[in-house]
Formats: sequence, structure tokens, C-alpha cells
Amino acid sequence: MVEAAQRQLHLRVEGTDDGRVRRQQVNRHCKHKQGRLVRGESRGIAVIRNLDERSSKLTWTQQIDAKGNIPVRIMNSIVPRSPRPVFQVREKFNRDDEVDKMEREKLMDIMRSGYQEEVYDNAETTMIDSTRSRVTAVLNDSFRPIDSSDFRTKMSVAHVEGENAGYAKCEVIIDASLEEVAAYEFKLISRKRVKLNDTQDMLLRDAKNINNHALDYITEREFGFG
Repeated sequence: MVEAAQRQLHLRVEGTDDGRVRRQQVNRHCKHKQGRLVRGESRGIAVIRNLDERSSKLTWTQQIDAKGNIPVRIMNSIVPRSPRPVFQVREKFNRDDEVDKMEREKLMDIMRSGYQEEVYDNAETTMIDSTRSRVTAVLNDSFRPIDSSDFRTKMSVAHVEGENAGYAKCEVIIDASLEEVAAYEFKLISRKRVKLNDTQDMLLRDAKNINNHALDYITEREFGFG
């Protein structure tokens, strides 16, 4: 089905001549003894929608009929492997680095030429001024050096008497411009950073852009206790 506003391509795969898609086709040509043969069947449909000129969304739904009583533990091991073609096409057309770079360049253009058009409301200004005054009020002499996992990065911590919170500071030389570094830091939810930083203890990671210079960043982790 093709529409002017939104194009959809439906692929209903029920079998091929060489038997690579349906289990029924494969098993039909096997020479196993009939008493030991279980002839399963699977059907799937892929829906592909255009998102823009260079991206699309693929949704693959599959029905698996094992034609018998299959233990749950076996089905649980089979089902995660069924969308393998989806993983393969994702990797085939993977442009994570290119997409991330395009997003950073948009933000860098705003920093270099459009920053005067950015409007900060009272809440944003108050938060920025409050954070800056609180952090800069801690004297450099108060920071105590600690070991860093990266020899190129200097790390230190400080504690102000009478406060419950602590302070941590990292310093490093980066081979990039101010705008490049700021854009990278702001894009916390970029494709590459999600891939690099997501671990098994990360339960939720989300970022909602408020405007060109502010976002809500939400994470939820499992610390293994409590």
C-alpha cells in the first residue's frame, strides 16, 4: 500500500523455493525419520515507513507455530533469535556517527551565529547563576587530588564545612573547539554515547529537549542493594 503522505511496504513472507524462510519447507525435504520429525511453521510481516529522506522505521512481527508442545525454556531461547534479520539490516545501514555529527553541527551553528536569538527565562537564569556561584565559591585550595582512571585527566574532591554535599572536579585538555565540546556534552542521549554507556545496571535513560539550550536528562540505575 502506497499513500502520498506516508508510504508503507508490507512484506508477508510465507516461504521460498530453497526453504530458507519457512521451517515447513526445510523439514519437508529432510530425510529424518517421520517419528522424530516436528514440522514447525512461521509467518512474518514487515512494515517499513519513511520518516524522512534518509531514514525509515522497520517493524517486524512474526508468528511462530512449533506444531507441538515445546518447553518454555526452549521457546525463550528461540524467540530472541527470531528478529535476527532486523538486527542485520540495522547494522547494514548503520549511520550512527554520521547522524550524531549532524545533530552536533546543528547545535554548533546556533552557538556560533544564533546564540543572540536564544531567550533564557527567569527560572533558567536563576538556576545557572545559583549553580555557578555555589561551585565557584569553593576555593581551589579546598580541592584534594585523587587517583584518576585516565592519566590525562586530573581529578580532585572537596568538602565545605557545614554542607552535606561534596564537590568533584575533573580537568583535561581536549583537541576540539569550545563549540564542539559543548555540543558533545549537551547531546547526552546521542546514539554513540548510549551504546558506549548503557550497561546492565542502566534501567532507564531518557532526555527531553526543552529548547536549544536546555533539556531534562533522566536516568534510573540498579545499584544492587537496598
